[in-house]
Amino acid sequence: MSDQAPSCCFIVNPQSAGGRTRQNWDKIAPAMEAALGELKVLFTDSIGSATKLCQQALDQGVELVISVGGDGTNNEVMNGFFLPDGTLRKADAQFAFIPMGSGGDLRRTLPHATTAEQMIAQIRSGTVRKLDVGKVTFQGANGQENQRFFLNITSIGISGDVNQRVNRSRKLFGGPATFFLASARAVLSYKNPMCKLQIDEKEAFEKKCHLIIVANGRYFGGGMKAAPDAEMDDGFFDLVILGDYSKSTMLGKGSLIYQGKHLNMPDTTLQRIRKLHLTCDREIWIDIDGEVPGHTPATIEIIPQVLPIRL
Repeated sequence: MSDQAPSCCFIVNPQSAGGRTRQNWDKIAPAMEAALGELKVLFTDSIGSATKLCQQALDQGVELVISVGGDGTNNEVMNGFFLPDGTLRKADAQFAFIPMGSGGDLRRTLPHATTAEQMIAQIRSGTVRKLDVGKVTFQGANGQENQRFFLNITSIGISGDVNQRVNRSRKLFGGPATFFLASARAVLSYKNPMCKLQIDEKEAFEKKCHLIIVANGRYFGGGMKAAPDAEMDDGFFDLVILGDYSKSTMLGKGSLIYQGKHLNMPDTTLQRIRKLHLTCDREIWIDIDGEVPGHTPATIEIIPQVLPIRL
């Protein structure tokens, strides 16, 4: 990529944040267009369309693809960068994001633009880092084995139930409140499954788990500090396991995760890993960057320092 500003494409999810993303985009787009010239803007119209739009943009020679929306939009866009084997579709292309969604968890870990002026500066002279990316192989709703890449966090357990509730809601009270209410409701009906975990090349073990968090970034669930020390370019996941906690314990102490204090709870563990294979005694939904595309069994593995991101 040359020293000049790269050719850009903005992929905007107008339905993100209950439709507020379209309004916010319309407020900042004129200033960016005045500074950068005519913008290439593509709007999503269905689940999965951001990935297809990203692939098309890269195939047309775009050098910088910018996701405008929430964590789910970011996930779809960055999936467009990858071929099924985990290699980049276009080796010198870069990813960037403008956070406008409900949860906003990726922005809590990574430095990001909050104004049109900052975004213009980022496009013209931003810093580029190569981030680790996770690859998840799982069972899709159609019963077929699927795979998906993620940038922030994949989790297995009650989080899938929570995100299904969040994605069905109108998000009238903003991200954190929406996730908190959905979490409280999900706890009342959730039954902890027995899980079999194989970590890296170690011997597999069984454990009842309330939640299993495979973290590349630090936050999920609209501000929950799941992995306070996670680094997105160190070649490792932070694996956080919340064990067989009761409903009363999670209702009383579940909010500790917002401060990262859940790591001090007696049946919570943290370790750094590169790969996890997981099966459960029933099908458990998998939350991948805020989306719920399928269920266990699943294999989650890291691809180190592969995605160039402009910050």
